[in-house]
Amino acid sequence: MIYVRKRRCIPLAINVKGERSMRRLRSCSLRLPFRRWFSTVDPKTLVTYLCTIDKGKDPQHPKFTVTPEDAPPQTGHSATAAWWSIYKEGLRVRNQPEQAVMSGDEMFGLYDNVIKALLQELPGADKLSPYIWRTFIEGG
Repeated sequence: MIYVRKRRCIPLAINVKGERSMRRLRSCSLRLPFRRWFSTVDPKTLVTYLCTIDKGKDPQHPKFTVTPEDAPPQTGHSATAAWWSIYKEGLRVRNQPEQAVMSGDEMFGLYDNVIKALLQELPGADKLSPYIWRTFIEGG
């Protein structure tokens, strides 16, 4: 479930090409589904991560935050920037080599068609000018 704080908000313009399209968030906060991933503290534990997208200092750039249940939150200018230090620390704690295969969009759940469909259903989505409305098929 996506939680939206504030009633009047302009949703993110989501497309499968990634984070560059997500610059339309103005005044709402999105709380995305919880993600389970490795702890950055205990190598044998999976923990819950809360991903949120909030209004940034600059209205053109949202603030992405990842909050693990066992460590301080990490913030970034993109989904990947918010997840990157958590990803690196999770690999380090488990003595695994760093791999450049992590996608912040995927970790935030933004590649999920259900999430994309829900985002474009938010109030104001029909007013986004370069955004092309998409029909998402469940499971596709």
